[in-house]
Amino acid sequence: MQITELMLSAAIREAREAGLFHRHCSPSELEINKQVMHSVLNAALSAERMKSVTLDSPDHSLMHGT
Repeated sequence: MQITELMLSAAIREAREAGLFHRHCSPSELEINKQVMHSVLNAALSAERMKSVTLDSPDHSLMHGT
């Protein structure tokens, strides 16, 4: 799954509301925030893909009886 601008904007908005990012920042800080959030979203999507691959693998079925 690709990270879209809409996803990125929503994540940054939530981070601001949670106090993780400043509400008012310079253009350079905004660009850094975008890069950071893109990395976070990428990590989350990668973890989800790995979970899916791991749960669907034959080894998982044998180990967990599923």
